[in-house]
Parts: sequence; structure tokens; C-alpha cells
Amino acid sequence: RRYSSSSPLHFLVGKGKGRQQQQHQLPQQQPPKLSANMSKNLSESENAVLGAVGGFLDVTLLQATNYWKNASQQGLPFETNPRVLYRGYFANCLNNSTSVMLQFVGTGLVQKAICLGEDRDLTKAEQLAAAFSSGYLSGFICGPIELAMIQQQRKGTTLPATASSLVAGGPSVVTRGTFGICMREGLYCAGVLGLTPVLRKMIQEKFPDTWGRTEDSARVAAAMTGGPIISVLSHPFDT
Repeated sequence: RRYSSSSPLHFLVGKGKGRQQQQHQLPQQQPPKLSANMSKNLSESENAVLGAVGGFLDVTLLQATNYWKNASQQGLPFETNPRVLYRGYFANCLNNSTSVMLQFVGTGLVQKAICLGEDRDLTKAEQLAAAFSSGYLSGFICGPIELAMIQQQRKGTTLPATASSLVAGGPSVVTRGTFGICMREGLYCAGVLGLTPVLRKMIQEKFPDTWGRTEDSARVAAAMTGGPIISVLSHPFDT
């Protein structure tokens, strides 16, 4: 969505000797109402595409840090070899793109269900609840995929071989760690699609001359504030 900040155009019109200048203002198109309920305002397909692309970019940029985190948690040696760091990359792309896509779509559906067709902004509690529930449910899908990615990182096996080994172990192996993943994803989604929009609105209201001056600066400030909070809360479940 684009929001125009251009001022109205003015025209000077004069007629005859000693003409009088008159200022005319063109009708200004009202910009769409800024809303923190982004997922609610998009269609399911738009949410799906946005989530899938965002998840893919997230993995591509942060795969190395993800490996270092997992290695530290499991007591594995520190690595800088890209061939090791990018083990499980495709599984991680599938995991993150799927989970973020489901979270965007799910949050939008829950937000719309809460509003019951009424055109209104959600309360802060409603935003957080909608995002958390969507993230929690996505964990049941992305949990087994992430397990495959971690096993690839540990053993260096291919994705098909890793998946076959996990499936052969039965449901108890495939669903290992799923509750922790559900909690982590619930908190993560609550932060990205719940807390961050709430913080952005607060920053725009309380700091209109500094961080809240523009939409982009408020987004950056909200992300820098909300990101560490959610990381601290979700990390124990991730471990």
C-alpha cells in the first residue's frame, strides 16, 4: 500500500488588467487508513505469498547463524565452512517458508474471525492472541521439517535419506520436540504480527518528532524493541 505525503497542488489563475490571483486546491485523495492489522487487510493468497517469500529470504540470510545456534545448543564445534553451514538449507527453506506462510494466513483468518465481519481495529490483546494461536498451530507442521533439518546438520545426510530415517522411527520420532516448536513459533508469531504492530503504533503516538516521524522509522524502532523481547521469551522453548 502506498501512502502519499505530497502536498496539494495550487494553481494561480488571473484575468484582465490588474488581475486578481486566486488559489485553487485540487481535491486531495484520502490515503487508506493506516492499520496495524495487516494480515486482516490482505487476502489469504496475499498473506500466503508474503509469508512464503519472507520465510525464504529469512533462511537465505540467516542460515549460518541458525547453524551456529543449533551447534551451540548441541555442543558441536564452531564451523565457518559454507558447505557445513548450509547443510539442511532446503529443508530449512521448506520449514520457514511453510511456517511463516501458515502464520500470516492463520493470523489473518483468526483476526477476521474475531471481528465477525465488522470493520474495526483489533485491540492489543486480540492482536497478540490471534498471532500466538496461529504461530502455535504452525508448529505441528514445521516441527517435523525442522527436525529433519537439524539431523541433516548433525549427520550431513541428504534430505530424502534423513526423512526416510525419521519416518522409519515412527510417530514418536517424527514428533520429537513438537511442543517446544509450537511454543517457540507461537511466541515468535505473537512478536512479529502482534507485539511489533502494537509497539509501532505506540512509537508513532509517543514519539511523533523522532522515531515515530515516519512509518518506516517507527517500523525499525518497533522491530529493534520487540525482537530482543521475543527472542528472550522464546529461546528456552527453542533449546
